[in-house]
Amino acid sequence: MEYSTLLWVITLATAYLTMVRITKYRRINEILRKYPDHTLPLRDKEIASEVLAVLRQFDFTFLLPLVNEFIGFKAVSIPSMSKIFVSTSQVRLIVESCSARLLSTPFSYQHTKKCPKRLNDETVFHSEMGEIYARRLLREQLEGRPDPEEDKIDEMRAQLAIKKINFMHSHYRIKQDDYLYTVGIFTLDVIWWVNKYGWRPMTMIEANKYERASMVYARANQVVTNSLIDVFVEPYPAFMHSFIRQALYGIMTARTRAAIGVQAPPSFPAKFFLSVIWLRSTFSKYFVLPRRTPLVKLALRANDKGVFVPRSESIRGFYPDGYHVQDVGPDKFVGKCPHTLLG
Repeated sequence: MEYSTLLWVITLATAYLTMVRITKYRRINEILRKYPDHTLPLRDKEIASEVLAVLRQFDFTFLLPLVNEFIGFKAVSIPSMSKIFVSTSQVRLIVESCSARLLSTPFSYQHTKKCPKRLNDETVFHSEMGEIYARRLLREQLEGRPDPEEDKIDEMRAQLAIKKINFMHSHYRIKQDDYLYTVGIFTLDVIWWVNKYGWRPMTMIEANKYERASMVYARANQVVTNSLIDVFVEPYPAFMHSFIRQALYGIMTARTRAAIGVQAPPSFPAKFFLSVIWLRSTFSKYFVLPRRTPLVKLALRANDKGVFVPRSESIRGFYPDGYHVQDVGPDKFVGKCPHTLLG
């Protein structure tokens, strides 16, 4: 390679890496300048929605869904929670499925008839509540104008999703401590994973206090966890299943493993798995330009029939004709929710 060609390659590579470095942090830096008081999201849900969009729909579109899968193993290691799954036959539906890795890859309608609808419905509920700002932003980007009326409907969709979740939960005897623990781990554990060891000590003490008292072995814990792991490993070649299982068991805390009745596995699979995640995030940090548009899974607005047809192909497999928010969830609750978008 001639010297001039090499110089051009180095110059272009340097320019690209510089552009990545400058643009990668632009969005979060704008948020920090816009809201210098970092406690504002605790008091203003509009600001909270905007900040959440940076995390979920822009910067961590790969990591956060993966982390939620890991945290799910922890949530079902509490006997009082796992027994509810078993008693409602949700585990059977998961065991019979195992098609796509927790809805992260496209699949055909034939697959959707076997896939765990409950896991898909979780994604729908989370997205209805967590995509408010992202849907608004994407509409403006695609249509070139704001749509205040649709923005109001987005808020109503989120509120309806919350009401439907509460309606379904009201049919089961769920302890208040279990509610608080689930909310806690799906908030605080995400922070721990994204920042690696940046967990606040006081919060860890509070979370560990509940785990120590409640996370004990139960057969139901084992059944539910193994079912979720079956779904996780299914898309991969069969010869990799054992390795991935060992990695997942290794990622769990010792207390979680004891609660599901498994021994500590060799450390290599978990270290390898976490190293791959770290390498991916490092590559993304230095070599991948930021997203220009948010990753939105659900419909930006209802179609002419008044239903929401998901943008995500994997979710759309369950709802090819769209859905009403109040009908998302187990079939036995369809048509029974007392709430609608109209009130």
